[in-house]
Amino acid sequence: MRFKKNLTNLIDPIILIGLFVSVGISIFMVIMGNDSIISLIVGLLSTVVTLLIDIVSRIQRAENTLLEANDLAKLFSKSKVSSAIRELAHNYDLIGTHEFEHYFKIANAQIIECKMRIRELASGNIYVQAKSLEEYSAYMAFTESQTSVKAVDFGEPRFWLSEPGQKYLKTNQEAVKRGVKVTRIFAIDEKQENSKKILKDQMVAGIRTLTIIPERARQEFMIIDNRIRIDVVFDSNGKYIGERIILDSAQVAEALERFDLLESFSKAVNEIQE
Repeated sequence: MRFKKNLTNLIDPIILIGLFVSVGISIFMVIMGNDSIISLIVGLLSTVVTLLIDIVSRIQRAENTLLEANDLAKLFSKSKVSSAIRELAHNYDLIGTHEFEHYFKIANAQIIECKMRIRELASGNIYVQAKSLEEYSAYMAFTESQTSVKAVDFGEPRFWLSEPGQKYLKTNQEAVKRGVKVTRIFAIDEKQENSKKILKDQMVAGIRTLTIIPERARQEFMIIDNRIRIDVVFDSNGKYIGERIILDSAQVAEALERFDLLESFSKAVNEIQE
């Protein structure tokens, strides 16, 4: 087996091509009446040229391999990445100890799903499901906001008057106290029940509060520090089911333009009459 492998390494395809070319040229020149020595020299030179081309090609491939290895080494030097990848590879290798092929099928399906999610994150646009409003990432966004929060809200009473809604409003108020400028546009009918309380609570919290007719707002969204966009997702019954968190700069810019347009059609709430 080793002999066959060594023999395969010796019989390089490029060398064979070079030999065939040199022999072919030599035979052709002899047939045409040229001196056999000259024909042989020309054939050998053609072989040398072919081998030189092959050497250059191999050097280029080796260089590319080294560059890829260097990039991989840099990637693994980042602790957050390397530890996760190494653990994944180690566990995948352990699957083989069970000698059960179906385990590999399950593992491969999970890896494919993982790759898709990582690709989404890398693109700066990912959808996240949530089981409850407490999981809403806006809670975290308000605690981490530094300069501004711009939001468009449908003013749903069952949320704002609920315990999670009041807790969320408190994070808004704390952000305002830190110096964060919070502006919220409510797509709300001011005549609807509890609307006045909702708007008053916002003003008391120090939020710049505006209203707009509901028909103008089609999407509930918010923008954190002009760089993070969060689109709230509802099902057909109007129940909150998740959100799309977007960091892609072009899509954030589109949301900023949409917010500015809605703001131009809004009116500020300065005083609430009981």
